Amino acid sequence: MLDPANVLAFGRLVRAGIYYDTDALKAVRSHINRHKLYLETSWSTEYEVFAAATMFQVKIMVFSEYSNYRDWHTYVPRFTNETCMTPMKVMLYLYHINCNHYDLVIPVLD
Repeated sequence: MLDPANVLAFGRLVRAGIYYDTDALKAVRSHINRHKLYLETSWSTEYEVFAAATMFQVKIMVFSEYSNYRDWHTYVPRFTNETCMTPMKVMLYLYHINCNHYDLVIPVLD
């Protein structure tokens, strides 16, 4: 489960306009707008997976499967932000299908 404190802290930073690198912010906004990532139907890439890992301070494991290829990829936070993010004690698992869709792997409970 995502730590609500991380989600809220990130939202506060965005709403408050607190950015440490204005060029990076412009690049992020450009990427989001160019790829229409604000739409629920948009496809994500490894960049968004890295961003999510960093934003939520969590390791994300992705199982990719297409044709005869099957492999695990690990995405870890690119940096820590100790002032606003609480490191998570969980790991997220995603299933990458046909190189074009990510599904969240939900644990099976008895």
